[in-house]
Amino acid sequence: MKLTALTIGPANRYMPIGRDNPLRAVVTLASGNSTVECVLSDEATRRMLDLCAHEIARAAERQVRDFVAAVTAIDAGAGAALIGAA
Repeated sequence: MKLTALTIGPANRYMPIGRDNPLRAVVTLASGNSTVECVLSDEATRRMLDLCAHEIARAAERQVRDFVAAVTAIDAGAGAALIGAA
């Protein structure tokens, strides 16, 4: 068996997340031509979120930092082009 996906999202995607619509973790496993999906318990979902929270926060921070660096480089290049045109 191969774990092909781990999806964490609201139980009902058309409603806001809350007490009546908690997050659910779904694991998808595949073997040959067979695929099985398993909904994890609330406790297991919480453990998955706790396990991933730090990595998700670090990745988001890195992506924001890279975006700001790219925009700053574009702004600096545009400023240099304007100075050269004067």
